[in-house]
Amino acid sequence: MRPDLGMTKAIAMVAGFLIAVCLGAMPAGAKAQGSELVQMLSKSLGVTPEQASAGAGALFELAKKQLKPEDFAKIAKVVPGMDSMLASTPKTGGGLASSLGSMMGGSAGGMGTVLDQFKSLGLSSDMVGRFTPVIGQYVESKGGKDVASLLTSAWK
Repeated sequence: MRPDLGMTKAIAMVAGFLIAVCLGAMPAGAKAQGSELVQMLSKSLGVTPEQASAGAGALFELAKKQLKPEDFAKIAKVVPGMDSMLASTPKTGGGLASSLGSMMGGSAGGMGTVLDQFKSLGLSSDMVGRFTPVIGQYVESKGGKDVASLLTSAWK
């Protein structure tokens, strides 16, 4: 009996994908959505993995803008999938919150952008306050209090 060629190709594709997953060669977006932090946010806050990844990305993007590059690198080092989360951050056109925030400057201006980004994800502004402690606790568990303090200082 000769095997079906279509079935053989399908099995080869699945096997290739499984090997790539095992070797850590998953596409960037899939890696972020499967990351421990994204799963934790999604489960504990009742948001989709896409919202969790992009929401975390928005908060990490703010920290990246507020911190010295070497300080942000300490955070990025302990958060797998950081590049994917940053890449999934919604680009907003500068809504009311970011306009008001930019008049205030500093992290207040950046937080206005985060609020607009959360809104574009279908998340209310109060979700920012629910994301930050989960992300902060995760970073502390992986990198210690000093690294977590760097992150939370960028959000103030």
